[in-house]
Amino acid sequence: NLVAVKGDVIYAGNIAKWKKAAYSIKARHLLQTSKVKGNAAYTDALAAVANGFSSIADDMMVPWESANHNPIFQFMEQRTDIRMGATLVDLMKSITDPRIPFYVAKDGGGNYTGCVIGSQNENASKPGDYVAGATAPSVIMTYSELKFIAAEANFMLGKTTAAAAALAEAVKASVTKVAGAAAFDQAWYDTNIGSKTLSLELIMQQKYIASFGTNQAYADYRRVGLPVLTPNPDGVLPAMPTRYPYAQDEISYNSANVPSVTISDKLWWDK
Repeated sequence: NLVAVKGDVIYAGNIAKWKKAAYSIKARHLLQTSKVKGNAAYTDALAAVANGFSSIADDMMVPWESANHNPIFQFMEQRTDIRMGATLVDLMKSITDPRIPFYVAKDGGGNYTGCVIGSQNENASKPGDYVAGATAPSVIMTYSELKFIAAEANFMLGKTTAAAAALAEAVKASVTKVAGAAAFDQAWYDTNIGSKTLSLELIMQQKYIASFGTNQAYADYRRVGLPVLTPNPDGVLPAMPTRYPYAQDEISYNSANVPSVTISDKLWWDK
């Protein structure tokens, strides 16, 4: 007999959902080895996907409450200096994305605006309630991401029909999760996404939108190299950052075990 689990704020002791979460995260990490293992990574990732989340009801998210507010909300409450980037905002506006009101707060003029890279536009939009609301949950892993993994893996294995179906389900899951079931319109999808030539770039672009509020887009960029980016011409960085530096505590107290690296060095899975 299973003993009731106390303190499980994510799945309330539901072991089946924890297993799905484990397989879903496994699929993410297997896909992350694609530059090292090639097609085997895609095949292994799909095997894990089959045992992962089956709907948005399985999404792995950390809840917050009035006594313990969302960390981004707390940051904005105390400092208020996060602004939305123009890259994401303009991309979403170009396809009239129904998630905009949830991702992006309106600026002082009642518009959705973003900061151009390298600027400091304090009048641009702040993050919306989906990621910065007082009780907005923090995303760890979602059904939407799992379907994006399936879309990429199938596409890279030449299974374009399965890839297209997974991409459609991934976007639908994200829109439904963020804006509600009524917000997803098939005609909108067909016009703005489904009508475009299926490509790895299209899959990663849509995954980038759906990954808002997480660091997964950065992991994907380092692995796939899409979109093609160049450093800001101010000359501060010689190349795009591809890893995080070691924390100062490690350098100060564990220096014998800290290798000499730069933020432009690649990790083992990104060679």
